[in-house]
Amino acid sequence: MQPVIIGAGIAGMSAALHLAQKNIPVTLVAPYPSVRSQSVMAEGGINAAIGPDDSPSLHFRDTWESGCRLANIKAVHHLTDRAPEVIGELQHLAMAFTLGADGKPALRPFGGQSVNRTAHADSTTGKQLVTALIYELRRYEEEGLVNRLTGFFFLDIDLDEGNVRGVLLYNRNRKKTVYIRTSQLIIAAGGLNGLFGNTTGSVANTGDVTARLFTRGVTVANAELVQYHPTTFRRPGKNMLISEAVRGAGGRLFTEIGGKRLYFMEEKFGPKGNLQPRDVVSREEYRVVRDLGGEIFLDCTGIPKDTFITSLSGFAGDCREYFNIDPTTTPLPVRYGIHYFMGGIYTDPSHRTSVGGLYSAGENACQYHGANRLGGNSLLGAFFGGLVVAESIIADGGEEKAENLQIEDIDITSFLDPYLKKESRPGAHAETVTEFQKIMQQTLAISRDEETLTAGLAELEDLEKCWHKVYDPFAAFDENILLEHRFVLAKAMILAARERKESRGAHNRSDYPERNESYEKTHLYEFTDGQIRLSWKKENE
Repeated sequence: MQPVIIGAGIAGMSAALHLAQKNIPVTLVAPYPSVRSQSVMAEGGINAAIGPDDSPSLHFRDTWESGCRLANIKAVHHLTDRAPEVIGELQHLAMAFTLGADGKPALRPFGGQSVNRTAHADSTTGKQLVTALIYELRRYEEEGLVNRLTGFFFLDIDLDEGNVRGVLLYNRNRKKTVYIRTSQLIIAAGGLNGLFGNTTGSVANTGDVTARLFTRGVTVANAELVQYHPTTFRRPGKNMLISEAVRGAGGRLFTEIGGKRLYFMEEKFGPKGNLQPRDVVSREEYRVVRDLGGEIFLDCTGIPKDTFITSLSGFAGDCREYFNIDPTTTPLPVRYGIHYFMGGIYTDPSHRTSVGGLYSAGENACQYHGANRLGGNSLLGAFFGGLVVAESIIADGGEEKAENLQIEDIDITSFLDPYLKKESRPGAHAETVTEFQKIMQQTLAISRDEETLTAGLAELEDLEKCWHKVYDPFAAFDENILLEHRFVLAKAMILAARERKESRGAHNRSDYPERNESYEKTHLYEFTDGQIRLSWKKENE
């Protein structure tokens, strides 16, 4: 039984690559034939201490402090110590980095960082990284070491006494359910964007995989910690990300008061105010909108013209194509928006989960980022997470377990029976998801309080009761089945946000505005005997 990977973003492709390099056959499962991942839109870059004034220990300190001391120290050290190794491997894969005069990857400034340490490929770093991985994986696919299954959606996991035995997948086009036997399953399905809607992440990342695993007993952690990015452009269905690299190059945030510009970040934090950590900038924007009633703009007109050519051409092109705005002459209207989920499936530093044979990497794993992800650590965490998963599988005997892929067709009648007894209501799924996302956006907003969280939980429970009564014949089979599990995870997130009575990183409680050191702990979520159970774990004792 060969390892199976759910998700074909950077974490999933990295795991597949590093297993194939060790001659371990692997199956990569994705719902769509093309890569649809937030990483593709990651424009800014990837962090590593490769500059003359940098060191892994300094990278660790910035990551640790930006995350408000909430992550596992061992895991963060592992990430930052081996980050230069990641850059070296990507260069070996012929990734097209922007180079400096010395022929080495150029490093740009990013928010929350002590020195310039973000290697980049103009403003298309994610796309270049994905391209390099795809080309390399195609070679291993030709050699028979990587098997791609496209068009399949995750449906369920098969467990045997707390260990992985297999995975069920559903193909919407063929209306067919299959079972794959495996004892090593890697989850790299991305963030929880589908619980909120209008994030900067991929709309393909519904959160349903994490939600179903949660209700099957897999431990989730810190999912109440949702990062808002300060510069997004509002569009229907999905917000467009404006990279932090733009502020690193000289972009300035302002609002207009009485016809005059107020550069509020510089006013409060000084000349480098625009490069404060994301949680700080987003909260200031929230304050400006709430207290001053102003709109937020990003002024790029002072950025040198050659910078737009050498390192921001992708950004400038996107602005002209999608916004019909020339950023060299006109400020951009921006707003804070949901960008990244620090929490997710709980793993140890080796990316093992609470279930034997189940691993998690990328944004759906709770691992490196604590309460607030440091800009430039997303691509690093995804690629490195896949690498570590591969190393863990090898250590757990992956070479001995790898066999030919076994796929079996499954009769779905038993799955359908309970749903066909419900009221058939066309369009109910889309209507429910829209209302669901509205509740989550309002409840887990950039600023939260006890009253809002309690009210949001009640609204969600009322909506859940309505959904349990109906079945949408126009929605896909897996959509009808998995939405009920999304409700359970969402309720756990709200309960956890209500229980964390402090403000830390991305979690801002207006009724508890100070950080409370008694909450410097990982928040564990478990679903047992039909009940959500929350507990705390001190990671670094």
